[in-house]
Parts: sequence; C-alpha cells; structure tokens
Amino acid sequence: LDGKENVTALTLEFPKFGGRIHALRSNPRGFRSKGGRVRLDEFAFHDDQQRLWAAARPVVTWGGDLKILSTHNGKQSLYYRMLDEAKQGKSPFKAHCTDIFLAVKDGLADKIVGHPLTDAERAAWIETQHASCLDEDTWLQEYCCIPVDEATAFLTYDLIATVEHALAGQPGLYAHGNVYIGMDIARRRDLTVIWVLEQVGDVLWTREQVTMKGVSFSTQQAELDRVLVDYPTTRRVCIDQTGMGEKFVEDVQAIYGSGLVEGVLMTAPVKQALAFGLKKTMEDRQLRIPKAPEVRDDFHGVRKVTTVAGNIRFDAERTDEGSHSDRFFAAALAVHALDASPLVPMEFESTGQRRDCIAADRFLTGGGVEGANDDEADLRRRREVVRG
Repeated sequence: LDGKENVTALTLEFPKFGGRIHALRSNPRGFRSKGGRVRLDEFAFHDDQQRLWAAARPVVTWGGDLKILSTHNGKQSLYYRMLDEAKQGKSPFKAHCTDIFLAVKDGLADKIVGHPLTDAERAAWIETQHASCLDEDTWLQEYCCIPVDEATAFLTYDLIATVEHALAGQPGLYAHGNVYIGMDIARRRDLTVIWVLEQVGDVLWTREQVTMKGVSFSTQQAELDRVLVDYPTTRRVCIDQTGMGEKFVEDVQAIYGSGLVEGVLMTAPVKQALAFGLKKTMEDRQLRIPKAPEVRDDFHGVRKVTTVAGNIRFDAERTDEGSHSDRFFAAALAVHALDASPLVPMEFESTGQRRDCIAADRFLTGGGVEGANDDEADLRRRREVVRG
C-alpha cells in the first residue's frame, strides 16, 4: 500500500511465512477458486447473503476456518437465522457476542479516552453513548447486539416522522378549540400518561402530555382535575378502566359525569381498535405529536404480533424510563375520545323464556306489553319489524 502514489493492493503476499491475504470486494465471484481461512465482515448488510455464503463455504472445504462478523440488521436475514441456530446448538457454528458493556469492561472506553477510567466513569461514558443515539433501535442494534426488526413495528419511524411537529406539546398554543383527552393508568412499574389533543380544523394537535410514575391515585386525579380546568373546552375524556383503573374511573365519573368521562376496558379487541384508530389518524396526517425521542420511541416500541390462532396482539418492551408504550395508548385513547361511539361490548343475559322475547318485540315496535294481541300473525309482524 502506497498512499503517496495512490497504489492499492487486493492481495498481500508474505513469502517468509508462505501465505497471502486476499482483500476481496463483496462480489461472491471473488471467492471462487481460492482456499484458506475466510472472514465475512458485516455479513448481515450484504445485498445477497445467500450467494455470498454459497461462494464462501466451499473455500474452507480443504482446511481453514470460516468466521462471520456482523452487526445485526433486523431479523429478516440469513445472518440472523444462522446466529439463532448457532445459539440453539443446531449448527456447527459457535456464537460469540460482544456488546458495548462487555467491550467497556474489557477496556474499550479507557482506550478511546486515553487513560484508565473508574467504574463510575465507564458507566457515565456508556450513558453518553446511549444518549447520543437518536432512537432506541440504534442503541439496541448497533451497541447492544439486539436485533430490531422494523417490519414488526406497528408504527415505522418514517410514519411517526410525518406527524412530528416542533409546535406540538406546547400548552401555551391552546386556542379554545374542542379538546379530547386520553389517560393511561398505572401505579408502580409503568407510567401514567394524560394526553391532551385540541382539534384545529381537521387536525388533532397535541397540546400537552403529562407523565407520572409511582404517584398516588389522588395525585393522578388532582393532575387530571388541573388539566380539565386548564382546558375548559374538553368534550370527552377516555380513561383506561382495566384493573386498577376501575375505581379511578368511578371516582372521576362521580365528579364529572359519565357523559364527559368514559372508562375503556382494554381487552385485546379494544386495544386493536385503539391502535388501528391512532394509526389511521397518523396515516391521514390528522395528528401532530411532539418531536421528542421518548415519544418517538414509545410509539415505535409497539409491536403487532399475530398468534398461532390468528389473533392480533400488541406487545411493547418496557423502556428504562418505565414506559410500556403508555404514551402510545394514552394518545390512542385521546384520538378515540373524538369518536362518539364507545369502545365497550354490549352485555346481555338471556333468561331462556320465550315471553321475554315477545315482550321485547312489543316494546321495540311500540305495542306495549299488557293487553297486547298475542295472535300468531301479530307476533310474526312484530318480529319482522325487529329483524329490519
């Protein structure tokens, strides 16, 4: 290699040791007719991993070893499949993982900084690297050796970026338009989030998002009271009523009435309806959210999983902050608050008595119950009206 003359070499020979190094381009044809040890670098990012593997594998047939070194590039790759099989003991390969934590433990940060560091300084260095990543996926995949598959994300970063706005999340811009609020309830592990949307034309602008963790229910209710005072044009509040939210919703409804406050039981079908409702609003560009990393990661952290039975389930990993995509569901509840139809199942119980069905027929057709004509023709007519 001669930097002055701009001379490069693809083959370095070592006569004293009787060996040579071939520095090959990623074209699989370069492997043909060669033998020895093989190193495939950043294999997961190759355009055609299958062809590259097919060319590289025969090279070591007569001896030598083959090593694949790569950062993750999602789960839809040959590299991920090979690595996964190696970890499960289903292939002759052995898997070795060096994440940022192991690298720092072995002296990486000390070498970069140029002097020995204390454990506290190493931890601070790691945190600085983490904070400098624009999103959590970059940190997980590029530093922590954790594959992130964008294909399983319910909301892609590209979609999220289209509804981010620098003016979103500023209470001072409240213009006394119709306000809709969603609230996701938590007590210890997760976040309690109150998401405030103001309708401006056909666009829902985030005016405020309140996050709380580990605070009492009385404190959470006081914060909701404050929000309702600050936004007097609130038309509807949708609150997660599941589990611990049951009493909370009852207490708030006792103050403001069920006409303003709706409790939402977060069953699997309801979560699905909420999630798709929020996504459609984003796809229609009718939502504006704050341009903040924690919001972006919260929205992107939701994964749509299809079970063996064909059911759709929404999962989310809990972040270091403690969020379990709580902002996502609070925003989804706020978007739903604009819809007049409640997301609750219609409950009924059959008595098994035929006369109750007849009474219902008469009631729905305005015929009353007592003194009604019970002849067959009259009942048939009333049942046809009910069917219609």
